[in-house]
Amino acid sequence: MRVLLDTNILLDALLVTRPENPDARALIDEIMRGEVTGVITPAAFATVIHYLQRNSAGLSRDRVIGFLHEMLDTMVWASMLPAHFRSAFASSFDDLEDGAQFFAALSTGKLDAIVTRDPKDFKDHVHVPVLTPAQCLKRIR
Repeated sequence: MRVLLDTNILLDALLVTRPENPDARALIDEIMRGEVTGVITPAAFATVIHYLQRNSAGLSRDRVIGFLHEMLDTMVWASMLPAHFRSAFASSFDDLEDGAQFFAALSTGKLDAIVTRDPKDFKDHVHVPVLTPAQCLKRIR
């Protein structure tokens, strides 16, 4: 299964205080084992770094850096090009950043799903299933 991971899933996987953490972390673990292919964009990665620098949430720098290295080493990276933003502008996406990330991820190959905590941001705009981490885990197990 090949999935685009929304930024909130990356944060949920790292921040143990979030109620969504166990499912998000389990999905990241499946990606690390090679059971699932995770696709992310530089925009999502940069947003995670920005958030963590502003809100450490009690995490040590070493833990944060370790998680970021995991993302660098295991994810498929979807480059974001001007054409992806133009596609988002011409689409029905209200959240243009989500739209650009979706079009960038599509350019890397077929997507089986988008995994997000906020399905409404994608649901009416894409032709692939939009799943929560729990729903994605059920499909792969």
